[in-house]
Amino acid sequence: MKHSLVLTAIILTLAVKAKSEIPAPEQLLPNDTLVLITAPDAAKYRAIVKESPQSQLWNDPAMKAFKDKFVTKFKSDLVAPLEKELGVKFSDYEGLAQGQVTFAVVQNGWEGKTNALPGWILLIDTKDKSGALKTNLANLKKKWVEAGKQIKTEKIREIDFATLITSTGDISDIAEKIFPRNKANADEPKAAGQKLEIFVGQSGSLLLVGNSAKVIEKVLAHQAGAIAPSLMEVAPYEANHNAMFRDAPVYFWVNVKPFVEIFTRQSADSEKTPANPLMPKPDKIISALGLSGLKTLALSYRSATEGASMQLSLGVPEANRTGIFKILTAEKLESAPPSFVPIDVTKFWRWRLSLPKAWAGLENMLTGISPSFGGVLQLVMDSAGKDKDPNYDLKKELVGNFGDDVISYQRKPTNPSLAEVSAPPSLFLIGSPNAEKLASAIKTGMSALLPAPMEERDFLGRKIYKLPSAPSAAKGAGGNLSFAPGGGYLALSTD
Repeated sequence: MKHSLVLTAIILTLAVKAKSEIPAPEQLLPNDTLVLITAPDAAKYRAIVKESPQSQLWNDPAMKAFKDKFVTKFKSDLVAPLEKELGVKFSDYEGLAQGQVTFAVVQNGWEGKTNALPGWILLIDTKDKSGALKTNLANLKKKWVEAGKQIKTEKIREIDFATLITSTGDISDIAEKIFPRNKANADEPKAAGQKLEIFVGQSGSLLLVGNSAKVIEKVLAHQAGAIAPSLMEVAPYEANHNAMFRDAPVYFWVNVKPFVEIFTRQSADSEKTPANPLMPKPDKIISALGLSGLKTLALSYRSATEGASMQLSLGVPEANRTGIFKILTAEKLESAPPSFVPIDVTKFWRWRLSLPKAWAGLENMLTGISPSFGGVLQLVMDSAGKDKDPNYDLKKELVGNFGDDVISYQRKPTNPSLAEVSAPPSLFLIGSPNAEKLASAIKTGMSALLPAPMEERDFLGRKIYKLPSAPSAAKGAGGNLSFAPGGGYLALSTD
């Protein structure tokens, strides 16, 4: 009997705990979510930010005078006016976020027309601070009523939500009090305000703020365990989540496809003729750029002892890669640092891009946008160098000597001066089967565009070319660009 009671107590405890746990963002949000940005664990993210180099610099004693002045100005000019207009005290909400902090945009029937706008929602999990959240929301509602703001209370899935009724005009007025219009625009008539409803409510430890009761209802249904399609069931999102988002303290995802489809459809249906008859319609530009094949965009951030890393993914199926995505597709070749890269570099990247293929893709893309664009590029390539040699072929000498390797690396500054730190020694390398010919072709092509001839000098049996100084070049902004061939690469640097 005793063991049965203990087992029952454990089961009940686990059941209550499971019920109180707020599901992950992708499990809460509906399957028509367009944009998601989230920190799944706010407490963990705050700890990462606190230990970051940027935060350590900000909190360094040497920054105290500047920091105090900036914070005082920020609070007086932005925070205080905003608190006054909204009737809130932001300090009351500091530290409430203990679990996820999520912002999302949901399609919610939006098809590009103004009569049905996308929904947005903000989710903050306060975990064991739900009591403080409840008190703050009650005080917020009271202040809104006392301030004479139009407000009503309604239930969404049996949960009370305070609905603040405002308009875009009211929000513009608030923004104008904080950021006054300049005198030149002071007499311009204000646009007519559109009615807005902002819902604010609490479900367990979860704060929900949004502009659509329908979107909020879907989130509450997922929180309650209802069987309904969620973002996690969307195949492109699931692929990005499994590959990039697991254990990431912050991640960002966009379902690009609906945006591209709506914009392309609107552009194709538009009968408006561009002011410049040579300028193609936007839908043609989108198609030529290859954006019609872009499905998703995903970004994740991670921090480790060695430093921070960001991972970006553009979801374009290989069969649909055209335009810029075909141009930027790398070759499947070795991408580790070559043996000549010194061990003390502070930054390094290598891109195995076939530059001849990329150039051909660029020509096709420009011609797809407008035949005249492709014609201008062809004219420039055909005419360069012809003044000295009628048979000279810049495209053959330039593009024909491009390789499939692009490298960049940076070394630490030689001294800690601001100019050195801002422009540390760096080198950019372009692989080439004949780097000497490539350097000569670049010299020929650039000479037609430069106001003065390039400087040339010999160094260790090699020729170094230096671009002339620009008349408006800022003093101390780094040296002029120099380039030289050697070792199967064309090297470029301002050092």
